[in-house]
Amino acid sequence: MDPRAINLANYKTVKKGKHLLVMIVDYFVIVIFSVLFFAVASSIYSTSGVSNKEVYLQRQDETSNVLAETRLQTYVKKDRSFYSIEYDAKRYTLALAKSSLYELEQPYYEKINNAKKEVSLSQEDSFNYIDEKGYKNDNLAYYFIDFRKNNKNSYSKALEKEYTKEEYLTSLWKLDKDNSSLVDNLDKGFTLKKEHADKIVSYINFGDTSGREITYRIMNKYAEIATFGIEEVEKIYTPYLESFNRFQEAFLHYSKGYDVVMILCYLVSFLICYILFPLCFKRGRSLSYKFFSLFSIRTDEDDLKWYNYLIRDVILFIECFSSIFFLPLFLGQKELLAFPFLGGISMFQLCLFSFLLSLLSIIFSFISKENQGIEDLASMTTIIDTKTPYDTIAYGKLPDDKPKDRNTK
Repeated sequence: MDPRAINLANYKTVKKGKHLLVMIVDYFVIVIFSVLFFAVASSIYSTSGVSNKEVYLQRQDETSNVLAETRLQTYVKKDRSFYSIEYDAKRYTLALAKSSLYELEQPYYEKINNAKKEVSLSQEDSFNYIDEKGYKNDNLAYYFIDFRKNNKNSYSKALEKEYTKEEYLTSLWKLDKDNSSLVDNLDKGFTLKKEHADKIVSYINFGDTSGREITYRIMNKYAEIATFGIEEVEKIYTPYLESFNRFQEAFLHYSKGYDVVMILCYLVSFLICYILFPLCFKRGRSLSYKFFSLFSIRTDEDDLKWYNYLIRDVILFIECFSSIFFLPLFLGQKELLAFPFLGGISMFQLCLFSFLLSLLSIIFSFISKENQGIEDLASMTTIIDTKTPYDTIAYGKLPDDKPKDRNTK
């Protein structure tokens, strides 16, 4: 036997808990290196012409503007984002209360400097008001009554129903049936009863919980109608479908570039952790192996061969691939994980497969007699725990104390 060979009988295999700790440490060392490299690389990539970022943002704006024209959701142009339906529902409900109080010629109150003060309402606060662009204050009424009628030829298939003002209030808001108690009559349009409007104002402006039920009743109905309209636009409104397809193509190019950058950052980090460090620390030891005085040896007590390292590192490369998951989070663009990267497979699916393989390896190490993970089993290696310096072990010099069986506690 080669004089550098190690007699496994003289050393204990690493304990299960310590093996798990080592795997976690090595994993997050790769995460840290990957994030550091990605911070630099992503900045360079995003400012280069290769990223196609300007085209992607232009397509995003085009798609958002098409949806914003329907007024089904409030678009904040400077942030390139939409308010949530829940937030829009709250704003709509308060606007409805103000409109109702104006139509009923009743006072409206707000909290100003911690005091309840009356605020004058004008015609512009009414849902019956139409501005110079032809927009109604009631954004849902604008979409279902005006927008659909004016753009009916732009839908990919015939609309099932066109709504008049009365049909909008009865078919969608159910003001003639389930929600008839909200209004006295429909002659003045969508005008709430005074007691309902007052409760909504008290709840939203002053936190009076007695108005919570009626407020959420209207908010939930608003969300239901708005969602119905948005889904209709996303499914059959041709200008939206065309702009969204252009946006997807631009974003796919943009995201694939980032995927390549993420993989390169991960590859460099992996090479540092599992190639550079082992070359520095000898005998294939990573940073955590060095810190915890561990190293890998062949199960047949022979020297590690190049193919042992290769098999082990290939499997570790797959197991640690899920560290890429953290990189889009650094940018605040987790959607980069969702788009297809290899055929129909997304980066998220690749990371999920990697994570499941890592989890399987951990489970296997806990049930294995030699505490071996999948990478250890495949490469015919095991991990031993010793405080003996590498050179002493390498040349067959054993500790002075009597050798113990490696599995003896």
